[in-house]
Amino acid sequence: MFTQSRNNLISIGQFAKFLSLGLVVSGALTSSVGAQTIEDIIPDFTPEESRQLRDGFGRYTSFVTVFTSRNGASSGAFSADGDAGDFSVMSVPISYTFGEDSDQLRFKLRSALGQYKSTSSASEFADVYTEIEPELPPELQGLPNENDFLRNTANSLTLGGGFEYRPTKNLLIEPAFDFVWTHIKQRWNYGNIVSALVGARYDRDLFNTSVESMSYSPSIHALYEIELGKGYALIPEVTYTHLWSYDLWSKSEFGDFAIDSGVLQTRVTGSIPLSNETFGRNVDLRPFVVRTDLYRAVKQAFGESTLWDFGADIAVEIKDSWISELRLGGAYIYSDVIEGYRLNLGAEF
Repeated sequence: MFTQSRNNLISIGQFAKFLSLGLVVSGALTSSVGAQTIEDIIPDFTPEESRQLRDGFGRYTSFVTVFTSRNGASSGAFSADGDAGDFSVMSVPISYTFGEDSDQLRFKLRSALGQYKSTSSASEFADVYTEIEPELPPELQGLPNENDFLRNTANSLTLGGGFEYRPTKNLLIEPAFDFVWTHIKQRWNYGNIVSALVGARYDRDLFNTSVESMSYSPSIHALYEIELGKGYALIPEVTYTHLWSYDLWSKSEFGDFAIDSGVLQTRVTGSIPLSNETFGRNVDLRPFVVRTDLYRAVKQAFGESTLWDFGADIAVEIKDSWISELRLGGAYIYSDVIEGYRLNLGAEF
């Protein structure tokens, strides 16, 4: 379900195309005795290819930031499997709102901790060796030729604030602004001579590298609670978040980018009160449907523009505590390119 461009800092297929590996590596292996350095064997990228690789770093970094930051494409613990590898995200939003519930305007401090992991197998370089092996000298035939194994990990921290404005009892408008720090690390285990040769040439630049970025993220959120009587309610809401991401530091010469992404989420939640006599406190069942639309860099990296969440939370009122409400639930997430499950845990302070 996942392609290499979604699971890795670079698109392996695009990278192989840049190098024209079928010709370059074949000639390099057959004439390596006369080569003095690895730079003699593997050529430099053209300026246009270098620009595309920098764009790829930016798109992937924006993709990871969107999925791990506050107001991101998914919160809670989300995981999915695919033919190209596994993909998991954990994002934990935390907030504190000042003032009383009856106040028309309240200030809110916001943060979020995010973690991303992906593992995948890449066959492109092994396929190249299979193609050129019959043309190689006998001493270069029959070498180990396994797929390469890649692992990407990332952490993000969101800090920001906003205002809750209630022009009426049931309408909430919340503008906010967040800063998001993201650190991504890639590790590559070579399984064949072609990837080992190319990896030696571009180690730290495209293989076994890392990148840090800072994102500036304004957002606007609005909801309206439609009261149906006897505690039942229907709550439509919408959130738009924009992220401008810039590199801070990277081991790679290609980790130099300035790129932006947009996320539009529309959500409808139902509130169904459960029996107070059974639980001894207010407990609500809250089924929901969420549509997430992705724009610009994150759409290009993800390869899909729309995700759907179908799930439900149980919200429990906490009496005589600094926590007013606890929520626990889950969701099924689906798009044309992924499907997976998400567990939710939240609290109101």
